[in-house]
Amino acid sequence: MTDVKLDAWMRELDGDYAALLDSIQAEGLDGLFFAEGKSNPFNALSIAADRTDDLTLGTRIALAFPRSPMLAAYVAWDLARYSEGRFALGLGTQVKAHNERRFDVKWEAPGPRLREAVLAIRHIWSVWQGEEPELDFDGEYYQFSLMTENFHPGPIDHPDIPIFVSALNSYNVHVAGEVCDGIHLHPFNSPEYLGEVMYPWLEEGAERGDRAVEDDIVVSASPFIITGPDDEAIAEKREAVRKRVAFYASTPSYRDVLEFHGWGDLGDGLHELSREGKWSEMAEHVPDEMLYDYAIEAHHDHIVDAVVSEYGDLADRIVLSTYGYPFGKTLTPA
Repeated sequence: MTDVKLDAWMRELDGDYAALLDSIQAEGLDGLFFAEGKSNPFNALSIAADRTDDLTLGTRIALAFPRSPMLAAYVAWDLARYSEGRFALGLGTQVKAHNERRFDVKWEAPGPRLREAVLAIRHIWSVWQGEEPELDFDGEYYQFSLMTENFHPGPIDHPDIPIFVSALNSYNVHVAGEVCDGIHLHPFNSPEYLGEVMYPWLEEGAERGDRAVEDDIVVSASPFIITGPDDEAIAEKREAVRKRVAFYASTPSYRDVLEFHGWGDLGDGLHELSREGKWSEMAEHVPDEMLYDYAIEAHHDHIVDAVVSEYGDLADRIVLSTYGYPFGKTLTPA
């Protein structure tokens, strides 16, 4: 994976988005991925499709369960058509609380349901492209059987839209390997955990789908980045990332990543602090040794080389957050 691609990542539309898109292109970046955070990622990517020529555009990620696979299929089809094949659909589950309490969506079997959503979307696209005679998807969680001419968008020139899923646990990593074109890695990760734990899962999933990781699955990493133009700026960014590491380490979902590096007990303590609402105190319990298990630190002029050095042999794409790197600099690795 020596020819690693570098991507920008955003989670909200703020500031001068048009100027930021121009900067991202001027950097020579390969893609822009937009999260479903404070903004609708599909709206933002529609603008990007109009204002860019070569960037790969994708969601990283869009939430799978609050929208029907049919709605996801429509918006991805439109973006693939409008961007002339530059769009990649990234899907993720989010956690139970957000599904139930922020979106009022039933939470059930998230792994199997995500897998089925991917298969349903692919079936819908095959019908629109004329590869399947009729809409006939009968799954455990989704059923689709009606597609009239009035709502049939018809074939497009670039119908092979990649589908990525975000994955950290065993089941979803297997899903990525078995039925997806790529995997979006969570920032709370490490090269060691990816190589020793997640890659075997990914390979098992790929074998289940009669595929090969190297040939069929794009691995996209998004490490925590600590960077700045000088030591003072880096110190400030370091504390901001320490807070993020403390937050994720307090969540039981990331227990395996903690255990791998020997921080399980500390994670238990952070979880108790979170239950007590002592959020402001949590970062104080994250030592530098733990921080650097999950984050990469370097000055602006060296951060790209540092990130590629850590993940270049493991990932096909590496995401640089627009909140962690000052676009307007050259990002070409040495």
